[in-house]
Amino acid sequence: KVLAGLALICLVLPLPAARGEAVRVGVDSFRVGTSEIDPRVALALTEVFTTQLANSAVFRVYERSRLDSIGKEHRLSMQGLVSPDTLVKVGRLAGLQWLVTGAVTEYSDTKSMIGIPLGGRSRDGVLAFGSAEGKVRLDIRTIDVTTGAITTAFSVTGAASQSTFGADYRGYSV
Repeated sequence: KVLAGLALICLVLPLPAARGEAVRVGVDSFRVGTSEIDPRVALALTEVFTTQLANSAVFRVYERSRLDSIGKEHRLSMQGLVSPDTLVKVGRLAGLQWLVTGAVTEYSDTKSMIGIPLGGRSRDGVLAFGSAEGKVRLDIRTIDVTTGAITTAFSVTGAASQSTFGADYRGYSV
């Protein structure tokens, strides 16, 4: 969440003087920057980033990646399969001003855990200690769709860590 917020701030900084209307953007799926990164990570980060942009007052986000689904809804309306009261008016899609694209260029996720038997035997109980650490780096660009020029390019890195502790003694857990 913090990483997406930082990226949003970096996008807003280069905006021209506010004209009172939101910038129309589409978000392209983030690519993986190295073969060690699972493509599902890039997809998940694209979704988080898109949500953060959509929740801002600065951007109006258009779901270009979901055009097939939108087209299906339009076709249902045109075939008369939808109630006239809720009929979708088929029209033109709004044009974008910017396309946001990027890559996940670094990603790490490490977890560790240790269990210490209580009373000399693990069946009596155990104390457990664990930790998780993660780091991600996104390289993001905005492209002016009229000219094809890159309007903004930046990298943002985020890290997080968490520690946990628990105990179980003869069926009683903490």
